[in-house]
Amino acid sequence: MKVAISVCNQRISPVFDTTTKLLVVTFKNGKTTDRTICDLKKIDFFERLHRLQQLDIRILICGAISKPMENAIQSKRVQVISHVCGYVEEVLQAFLTGQITQSRFLMPGCVGKGGRRFRRGRP
Repeated sequence: MKVAISVCNQRISPVFDTTTKLLVVTFKNGKTTDRTICDLKKIDFFERLHRLQQLDIRILICGAISKPMENAIQSKRVQVISHVCGYVEEVLQAFLTGQITQSRFLMPGCVGKGGRRFRRGRP
């Protein structure tokens, strides 16, 4: 499974639509097997979507994200965990241990549908 995390200076990038870097983490049998940085500079909406597909991303962890971008990503069966903030390594550890829903990782002023911020891609 591959997880992408929007990155800006060792923290979660505040807005996915304008982030310039993704940390792509590959997991196998619950362990990290690979970590790479993907450059998103000068990439438009459609190219970002295509890049996520090329990388075979299954989960995207990000800060704020526009509704059109989120819908497009979800249409490709990618789970979006949005409105996340904090240091990348802490967020990654929280994701791995099922603690990413803790309030300390929630962007100030952001709450998703029904008080949750997890939105599954379409089946």
